[in-house]
Amino acid sequence: MSRVIATIIGWMAFVCIVQAQEIQWATEVVSFSSEKSPKAFGANQLLGKPNRYPNPSFSTCAWSPEYSEARVSEYVHVGFASPIVAKQIVIVENNNSGHITAIYVYDSNNKERMVYNRSGTATAGAGRLFVVGIKDNTLPIKAVKVLFDQPERLNTYQIDAIGITTGSGPVVLEINTIDDPLNNKAESLGNAVNSAFDEVYPVISPDGKTLYFDRKVHPDNIGTQKNDDIWLSRFTGAGWTSAENIGPPLNNENHNFICSISPDGNTALVGNSYLPAAAQGTGVSMARKTESGWALPQPVKINAFQNLNQYNEFSLSADGAVLLMSLETSSGNGLLDLYVSFRQSNNTYSQPMSLGRQLNTAGMEMTPFLAADNKTLYFSSNGFPG
Repeated sequence: MSRVIATIIGWMAFVCIVQAQEIQWATEVVSFSSEKSPKAFGANQLLGKPNRYPNPSFSTCAWSPEYSEARVSEYVHVGFASPIVAKQIVIVENNNSGHITAIYVYDSNNKERMVYNRSGTATAGAGRLFVVGIKDNTLPIKAVKVLFDQPERLNTYQIDAIGITTGSGPVVLEINTIDDPLNNKAESLGNAVNSAFDEVYPVISPDGKTLYFDRKVHPDNIGTQKNDDIWLSRFTGAGWTSAENIGPPLNNENHNFICSISPDGNTALVGNSYLPAAAQGTGVSMARKTESGWALPQPVKINAFQNLNQYNEFSLSADGAVLLMSLETSSGNGLLDLYVSFRQSNNTYSQPMSLGRQLNTAGMEMTPFLAADNKTLYFSSNGFPG
């Protein structure tokens, strides 16, 4: 099982330093004055690389203090795994910047030194990269303490990351990317597929000839509420055919969508439960195609399945042995996280296992898709930069 998990490689954007200077991001929260919650907006969100920069904005993956009239100021105290003779301190302010009042550094002997003291009152602004030089430093720095104004009652500030650098030049952060074969230009599938309504969650068949997607509130959707229905379009070589509603039993009164399609096109993983006793239940079902058409989807048993979110998304490996999913659980990082289950001998799936903090954040990790090589995982996230 561990070998399979190790082969799942998530493509994501990481933040890096452009110029040649060492940088250490905080790896430990020594202490803090307050936090909005232990998960989203918690002090631990300060650790590691920035989650938003170079596009700083409001994020659940940043520390925010909890407003209190009793505290006139706030602080965070962080440590570093590998102390360095730092020349600069780097602080990523996601939202409502300008509230830093003072900064202290601590050497290997725990000796405290103030390196920044704001003059005047706060000048609030948008997100920014705040860099402070450390004059005449010759000792390794192992910790940094940052003091802040009392947060506003409604529009508190957010701190995404704190780092120290050995260089004294400009600090420039950018996102690592991979080459895009389409040169970042999405091509519309045209009016045969697209309509005035929302088309989401596209799933292409392994032979590339059938496109399944979720169309919302279309007048031709089944049911009185016109909830999400599964539609399909076929590629003829000259283009895509006009989309058509796949019909019952895959579509019914509830929200319907396809998660994965088997290589032979005869087995579909579909969202939610189709059994009358759990018609509105979350989860996932399996549908088989017969000579007369699709059979009623049957629920997939996932041991100890839990989802606290109104949304859930799934992806099945080509051989059906690995089930990827996006869920919110009580033990997760905050919102939707990525989990994996494995098919058992009785055709149930094992208890979902988190894919860990390398992939999951306090933000939303969604739309997992496991490629045919069983090694490459694509997903979307608002907890990483980009």
